[in-house]
Amino acid sequence: MNILLLNPPNIEEPPIEAKMLPMGLLSIFHYLKQKNYDCKIVNLFHCDNWQKVSDELDKYDYTIIGISCFSRQRFSVLKLAELCKRKNPNAKIVLGGPHVSFLDKIILQENQHIDFIVRGEGELKFELLLQAIINDKGLSQISGLTFRMGKEFVCNPDFINDVDLHSLPIPLYKKEELDIFSNSESLSFHFSEFETNMLIAPLVFSRGCNYTCLFCCNGHFWKTQRSFSKQQIIQQIEYYYNELGVRFFDVYDDNLLFDSNIVEGVLNYIVDKNYDIQWWCSTRLDTIQESTIPLLQKAGCFMISIGIESGSEKVLKIIDKANDLKYLDFVSKKMSQYNIKTRVTISIGYSGETLEDIKETINLINDIKPSQVAVFLLKVYPGTKLYSIWKLQGINDDLYWFDKTKEPVPFYLDNKSIDDLLFYRDYLIKNIKAEVIHRIDSVVHSVELFLKWEK
Repeated sequence: MNILLLNPPNIEEPPIEAKMLPMGLLSIFHYLKQKNYDCKIVNLFHCDNWQKVSDELDKYDYTIIGISCFSRQRFSVLKLAELCKRKNPNAKIVLGGPHVSFLDKIILQENQHIDFIVRGEGELKFELLLQAIINDKGLSQISGLTFRMGKEFVCNPDFINDVDLHSLPIPLYKKEELDIFSNSESLSFHFSEFETNMLIAPLVFSRGCNYTCLFCCNGHFWKTQRSFSKQQIIQQIEYYYNELGVRFFDVYDDNLLFDSNIVEGVLNYIVDKNYDIQWWCSTRLDTIQESTIPLLQKAGCFMISIGIESGSEKVLKIIDKANDLKYLDFVSKKMSQYNIKTRVTISIGYSGETLEDIKETINLINDIKPSQVAVFLLKVYPGTKLYSIWKLQGINDDLYWFDKTKEPVPFYLDNKSIDDLLFYRDYLIKNIKAEVIHRIDSVVHSVELFLKWEK
């Protein structure tokens, strides 16, 4: 059994700026290697046409293909599955990732080249699937698996609890793995103030999210947030620091500070070892403790990204985001005292949002003076509360994702137009009382601003 894990190309869709390291695929790869499976991982993201993809696939023998699928790459993924099946009709094609986890049955219905969909976390489920294929039995016993049975589709129940993180191999990527994927790491621009000719490595403290924000599927995909052990996290740092000479880290957690005991234990270890590292992270506002801020700075954290979404209390209630904006003001000032930069994310396009709400967001930004502001137009992804609302309103249905004439990911317009949202976005940017020293625009109208405030 030859297993090939594929990071898909981006050929059928508009270019993707957020070219993230495929952490899920890499984790499955290392898990299967630990279990002594014959497994290879191939990055096809750099391929800009299908002939190059075909030539790359010709280098490998395979009986099982695993492909990660995000909404923005779905057409390329479906065409890749077709290409793999055409080259080897007996191969089993397995898809995983957030997009297919929430659209599993309709994807199997609309595409005959796909055999299995693994929903949610993939390591243990993929291994169980391999065993079922080898033994030619047991598919119905694999939680979180969707597959064909004749003309019907079987959707097995989800796991009550997913894999124990302590049983997973610690994600220690080799230099060649980081080199292979380095060109697809968009977040490196956050390190622009540093000399980053060296490697930037990922750090993972935890997996998942305990929250179900209106616009985000992570809480549904992962169900709960779980932390790796303190020793597992330290082993990552020691390996990258001592073996590969890494000094710059992206922390990949959605909410780094949710388990303060483990995080503070790791931070104290970094300080005690006198490791000279720089890193940034994301976390929720309500998990930032005043007492942790000095320790974060001592351990090398230079920026924290916080999902604020809006400065309007009315909008925050609509999206069920319990941000205490007064506490945000306190935290941002405290972080500034310790030379930790604040990055905030803002979303525009919620139901009932008006120009007055945008003005309140502007006032908030001008008060807290963040170093970076990321402004997004609200988009609708499968698996989110917003997606359920979108379908109930009759705006669209699951077949949307198979229509190439549509936007790669739909904007949530409600009773507004794209022009309305762009007006709000530009009005917000224009009224920030800071110098914009760098601006990055995306093809889906999101903007990342690097700001310089007067003293």
